[in-house]
Amino acid sequence: IIESDYGTINWTTGLIRAKGISKPVKKGIADIDEDEPIVESAMDNARGNLFEILKSIWLSGRSASEKGESLKQPDQIYIAKLRKKTVGVKKVHIHSIVEQKVELYLETSIYGDFLESVLPSEIGEVPDIELVEPENREEQRTNDTALENNQFKADTISITNRDQRYTGIVVDARSLGFKPVICPVIVSEQGQEIYSPLFISRKYAVERGICSYICSPDPEVISKRAGNNPVIIKALRKDADSNHSIVISMSDADRVQKIAERHIFMKGCGVVILVSP
Repeated sequence: IIESDYGTINWTTGLIRAKGISKPVKKGIADIDEDEPIVESAMDNARGNLFEILKSIWLSGRSASEKGESLKQPDQIYIAKLRKKTVGVKKVHIHSIVEQKVELYLETSIYGDFLESVLPSEIGEVPDIELVEPENREEQRTNDTALENNQFKADTISITNRDQRYTGIVVDARSLGFKPVICPVIVSEQGQEIYSPLFISRKYAVERGICSYICSPDPEVISKRAGNNPVIIKALRKDADSNHSIVISMSDADRVQKIAERHIFMKGCGVVILVSP
């Protein structure tokens, strides 16, 4: 959960809460009707804060707010889409009166229409792929288990179903200072894309986001996104020129590329990224 003066973003659930505070009032909370101008004043403030939150979200390497005065026309279109998103938010929670001011919250989701409007055009619909089992699958499972046991000791993700197909990817990026972005990319040390928009089906990306971010390796939370048998990878570093690329070792990149079912869970965005709080 990322907190700011404007509200919060829950990168695990995709929920945004924007705070709104009205001008001073002289009524008690029981006397205020949700249709009164004073509530609309707080709503307007919340919509403005929601816009600031949406601008702060990193689509890839930079956020809309960081592009400043150098916005090009495509970026102006993106900003217009953010404005439109704030107008359509209806869910209101009147929280309290603070110093004779109405305080309320608007809630909306990153998923759905927002992602549909801002996701890169290269994220299309990926066709179904026929799964062909590799001949050396048992050897691959043995090597994978040994690698993962060596990587995760004190803070362990429990994976026991090595006789089953892999169901997703878990990338541990907690040591990198990696900031959540809508479109993360996983690359090898040589720059080869292991997970990127080219592997993702737009339908699933819009419904659930390209990945899920969590701060601790809770197996129950991980299984909801990456299934009960994910491949586990330790990130090496983030790209020096941008925040949105996570670099993994050549050996881990090779492991992932040898997984026959990788295109299935990548298409469905079955990826979890562990980040520091």
